[in-house]
Amino acid sequence: MSSAFLMLSLLRAEYFGWPDFEHWSYGFPFLWLTHQTSSIAGPVDKWTVDLLSLGLNMVVWLVASTAIAYAWAGRPAKLGTGRR
Repeated sequence: MSSAFLMLSLLRAEYFGWPDFEHWSYGFPFLWLTHQTSSIAGPVDKWTVDLLSLGLNMVVWLVASTAIAYAWAGRPAKLGTGRR
């Protein structure tokens, strides 16, 4: 489950069509990769990687998926069979 969350969050893309800085940014909740396709000087093909944001994304999704797994494992199997 953690790997699926991580892959989906890392590959999520946002397009920014600003006139002098047209680019795609990847990642959620932190944008870790930017692919610039045009600038005020003309077309470009520039990739920028932010390793700190990539690491933070991995930590956030690892903690979130671990918390979900522990919460899911601790719930009763059927409704009405919980301990009192």
